Amino acid sequence: MKRSLFLLLTLSCGLLHSQVSRAQNCPTFQQATPIGYANITGLSEASGLAVSRQQADILWTHNDSGHAPVAFAFQSDGTLRAAYTLQGFSNRDWEDMSIGPGPVAGQDYLYLADIGDNAEARNSIIIYRMAEPVVPATPASNPIQIAGATALEFQYPDGPHNAETLMVDPANGDLYILTKDRSGGVSGLYRAAYPQSPSSTSTLEHLGNIVFSGNILERPATGGDLSPSGDAIVVRTYASAHLWPRDPGESILTTMQSTPCTVTLTPEPQGEAIAFTADGKNLITLSEGTNQPIYEYRWVPTASLFGPPGTVLFMGLVTLVAYRRIH
Repeated sequence: MKRSLFLLLTLSCGLLHSQVSRAQNCPTFQQATPIGYANITGLSEASGLAVSRQQADILWTHNDSGHAPVAFAFQSDGTLRAAYTLQGFSNRDWEDMSIGPGPVAGQDYLYLADIGDNAEARNSIIIYRMAEPVVPATPASNPIQIAGATALEFQYPDGPHNAETLMVDPANGDLYILTKDRSGGVSGLYRAAYPQSPSSTSTLEHLGNIVFSGNILERPATGGDLSPSGDAIVVRTYASAHLWPRDPGESILTTMQSTPCTVTLTPEPQGEAIAFTADGKNLITLSEGTNQPIYEYRWVPTASLFGPPGTVLFMGLVTLVAYRRIH
């Protein structure tokens, strides 16, 4: 009898745990909070965003096509700290950026994705990789010329695509590109496995397709990010963000082909940039345009998996009553 009672208590708690876990699978975020304004000289078409994981309160962004090859380091309140010009390279159509591991262990790298191709006519695309610079403590007055960036050139296995989303796996340095095809509802997911070679043009691996639903503003993928621990993926559109919690060891494709959580975004003139904060809990967005607000979507912690204090005891009593009635 004691053994049966124990098993019933264990089962009831296990069922409660499972039900609450499923209910809490999608995180909750507060409404957007403007934490600053990107009133940065030279920045008018912010198209990508990355948050430093080794330097406190440092964010990175860049302009869209037709601008100088510059990466801007700024604070969350919008204060510019430094602008870095990549010597020897150009900005054909920079659409996104990410941060993650690279050739030197323990060093974070910035990845700037020259992957835009509205005409779908490019023979190849380029991702620029550079060690994340140590940003000056006081704002730099002039653009800083930076050498040593590496150009990684790729081609698609099935012809040119337009893309605006780049993500780096924090566990192994694999690069992921999500296309923004004309259909607006189906995006191809491509991978460049680490280590990526700068010596020749490499062919990306097509992993599969990701289907987006919703209206015309909720389908095109305009930016994305992998959380610092790799336990979540976010891809934004013009109107919303799709977020996937990721189980340990689960592939990026498997995660993204499951049903995503939806985060409604505050309307922006042309929102194309999104990133996780350094702790992996909150989301930051930024739009094209001058003096645009920097929005933070703050994660709302959920209650314990077993609910408020006393929930488990209550369930145990309910189970005990049920057991006595049966027997």
